[in-house]
Amino acid sequence: MTARVSIYTSSALSSGVFDASGAAWRLTALNYSSGLPGGYLTCRFAFLIPSSRSLVFAKAQTVVVRQGVDIVWQGAIVNIGIRRAGAGYECEITALGPWQDARGQTLTATYASVTTGITIVEAALAAMATISTDYSLIANPGVDLGPVTYDGPCNDVILDVLKHGDSASPPNPIYFAIWHTPQGDTLPRAQMWSRSLTNVDWRVRWAETDLQVVDSAADVFNNVTVRYNKGDAVTAAATDATSIASTRKHTFGIESASLVAATAARDRFLAEHKEALPMLQGFRLSDRCRDGGGAWRSVAYMRAGHVMLLEDYPPSGLTFMVGAVDYTDGLGQRTDEVSVTPEQLPRRSDTMLGSGGATTQ
Repeated sequence: MTARVSIYTSSALSSGVFDASGAAWRLTALNYSSGLPGGYLTCRFAFLIPSSRSLVFAKAQTVVVRQGVDIVWQGAIVNIGIRRAGAGYECEITALGPWQDARGQTLTATYASVTTGITIVEAALAAMATISTDYSLIANPGVDLGPVTYDGPCNDVILDVLKHGDSASPPNPIYFAIWHTPQGDTLPRAQMWSRSLTNVDWRVRWAETDLQVVDSAADVFNNVTVRYNKGDAVTAAATDATSIASTRKHTFGIESASLVAATAARDRFLAEHKEALPMLQGFRLSDRCRDGGGAWRSVAYMRAGHVMLLEDYPPSGLTFMVGAVDYTDGLGQRTDEVSVTPEQLPRRSDTMLGSGGATTQ
């Protein structure tokens, strides 16, 4: 599916300086990517121009990639290269999405008392000059932070909020991205949401891809105890009869002296480790994929954060989130391809509690 690439003097897309269409400005390469966290990541494209004097754009100008009428990528130019190509020239451009561009934008703020995570995120977004100020897609994670002090890139501030997850027990992961929405915004909008696999965006079958799933019981535990109060006390074992047949024991320690805290940590660990967690390898798709409703659609529209269903995974399918997407446009000369990296979701209690003293029987 051949795309249209445009360059504007401002992120508001009010004044265009270049449009890659027609024979004189023909695209010769196009690749763009998205990932979590972040949304739009990197775009690289090349095109033919009749003369080096035709270069009327510069670094920091806005790049927009459209598939049909939909904007599928937007960012700012960071590198421009040019070389002789036959009777004319070929120009190569690299652009970065707002998330990566925000590395150069900082937030300096001190919150002396407990502050909601959404307040901190919105303060970081206000320091980003090239995105929409409509924050209505920023879901409140329900987690309070503070007192905290920030003096660094906006990205790091937002990542600090994301690492806590939401207020569920156990917490759900929180995702953040900056991209366009179907509402037709001129500026990309920030979105933050709790992990959910309810609404399927794409459907795939094994015959259509080289997807590999590794289903291992290596980190399954169904008999868990916790050491607490400096190791002087141990909780009773929590077990799960619905887990695998063999008993697999695990013991770890926490700093708290509270039996209530130790019991909660034990139960959370057991809930997350009683079943095997399928691990999906990266895979590729060509040209088209079925959307959530089953209709064929160009893979050019696929992006990180979408939910995909592997329909013929036994016994009733496997639903997973797309963690990263790298799309290469065939430009009508070859097959369009997308490289998909499934979300690699760690068991959250491992990252929060650490490990310790595992024994298996």
